Amino acid sequence: MGEAVRVEDDGAVRRLVLCRPAEYNTITPTMRDELGEALDGADRDGRDMVLNADIIVAGEAARFGYPPARVWGVPEAPWVWVARLGLERAKRYLFTGDELTAREAADAGMILACVPDGELDGHASALAQRIARLPLNQLQMMKWMLNDVARHQYQPDTSRLLGFIFDGVARHTQEGSRLRGPGPGGRLAGGRARARPALRRLRRAASLIRPSGRGAFRRSDRNRRVACNSVTSTRSGPVERRRPGPIAV
Repeated sequence: MGEAVRVEDDGAVRRLVLCRPAEYNTITPTMRDELGEALDGADRDGRDMVLNADIIVAGEAARFGYPPARVWGVPEAPWVWVARLGLERAKRYLFTGDELTAREAADAGMILACVPDGELDGHASALAQRIARLPLNQLQMMKWMLNDVARHQYQPDTSRLLGFIFDGVARHTQEGSRLRGPGPGGRLAGGRARARPALRRLRRAASLIRPSGRGAFRRSDRNRRVACNSVTSTRSGPVERRRPGPIAV
């Protein structure tokens, strides 16, 4: 049992309980590590898992949203928002950073159901036990089949890569830097230290291509060429777009 995640077993159902309600169960390194370990353990033991959850049931007090979108943040997996909300609603909430109540989330299709807080445990447990009646391999095949449709339609890997890159860029714009403010934690973005992992991911992604000449990039394989727009950003001015140039891929 960890300090951020508690594991409870009830027959064929395993519960992973997030234990930091006073902090709104925000993701910290400890929470991340404990949750990852608990999910791996559940997968090894053949148990169900949860916003990348298969099915979400929430109490009325729950809230959903991505407030960092107002200033300096981009979700890690944008495809999940489109898949659950549809393109128009995903834009509406990511363009504003507004929250959805649990009832609004259920009505919009973001989650399966919203129930009174006092009934949440019983409702979720009953549904999990009902699902657990199916053979494990049957559930695995169903999940694989349905997720394969989502993979082809939403391209999760590409979506996550763009999320990582743009999150790193957003945290280092003039606006994002200004709103981080002084001090170890910053006013909003949590200071430079919390932005460094995203910047490292951005640099790793950017290292796949190297600038070579004006508006051009090169890769080791020079057999194919396509046109592209190169984009530069400076501290002293806005983003500038250059004319299309060749890119070797």
